[in-house]
Amino acid sequence: TQIWNNLTAGDYNIVIDCNNNGVYDSGDPQDAVNAIGFSVQSVASGKVELGASNPADFSISYNPENIQKEVEMMQILVSGQNEDIALQNMKLIAKGTGDAGDIQGIAVYIDANNNGQRDNEEQLIGQGVFSGGTAGITLNYTLGKSESKVLTIEYTIKNFVTGKTYSFALDSLIGLGNSSKIVTNFSGLPLQSAVLTIGQPLTCVGATTISLSPTIGFINALINTKISGLTNCTGRVAVIKLNSCDDINEMCRCEINNSECSCTFTAPGTAGSYAVAGCVDKSRNTKYTEAGESAEAVVVLQKKEIANKTIVSNVTNNNPVTNTTLTPTGFAISSNNIITILSIGMVLIFIFLIIILIMIIKMAKKK
Repeated sequence: TQIWNNLTAGDYNIVIDCNNNGVYDSGDPQDAVNAIGFSVQSVASGKVELGASNPADFSISYNPENIQKEVEMMQILVSGQNEDIALQNMKLIAKGTGDAGDIQGIAVYIDANNNGQRDNEEQLIGQGVFSGGTAGITLNYTLGKSESKVLTIEYTIKNFVTGKTYSFALDSLIGLGNSSKIVTNFSGLPLQSAVLTIGQPLTCVGATTISLSPTIGFINALINTKISGLTNCTGRVAVIKLNSCDDINEMCRCEINNSECSCTFTAPGTAGSYAVAGCVDKSRNTKYTEAGESAEAVVVLQKKEIANKTIVSNVTNNNPVTNTTLTPTGFAISSNNIITILSIGMVLIFIFLIIILIMIIKMAKKK
């Protein structure tokens, strides 16, 4: 016969309440006088829920330049009560259109910083593989009394099969009470992981390079840019930005044909040195963080000097000219040109003197 609901841990005696007044009276019979009749011990209990940084559904593609095989599929928060619980094992059931054999392995880590990612130095507490669509992962971690711990479950991909999806259901988590030695089945399960989709393999490869012409020029002048160094990237768009690919200032853009493209932008109106970034989204993920997706070059801009001011440089077109003096009329005469003019003048004077001498000789003969 059940005589007590919501039993709590402690030491107890059984007393017969002869007068039915709800309290112990002297003389009421009990199971043990001046001794403990029986003890009630706490039994471990635990629950599982999705973590605050549990990943959403996502996709990845095979990238020959940066093969990403490890992906986080689930983050869970595990909590225990009443006593320390030694985590024993968890069971995963494979789901999705892809073959469970495409997954090389499964790993469980303590997510120390609760970011949903497996970081360096984070503790590995279990590993396993799928067999027949299920995976039993042996765990090695003791959850303290009234402790909560964040775990991440990671896939290692073996085969990148385009269009296939992969996920799993966390079906069970089992622990053992350290004191009671009673098996604990954690509540809150099953839970569904994120869905991983394998996208089209990436074929656009190579390292983006950028060249500028001129590299030393005037403010507000036209700067020609050329993007190159890529293979199988026809149709990708190269974006030219000031400072870096994270900057919002887009200067120009061009569509890559074969391995390169070019565009022109107007230089800033302030003299100085400027970084110019070439940005190509090879992976089509709207970012420029993959290997070879960005490159930088530097352009130095100067002001155009006014009349009678000397500029020292050595570039043609929009650049200053070496040892050039601007006259009040705006014409530029270099020192090299002055030497050439003087030389021609001396030759003409010499020829003129020869002609005068010949004429004098002829007149002398007539006399």
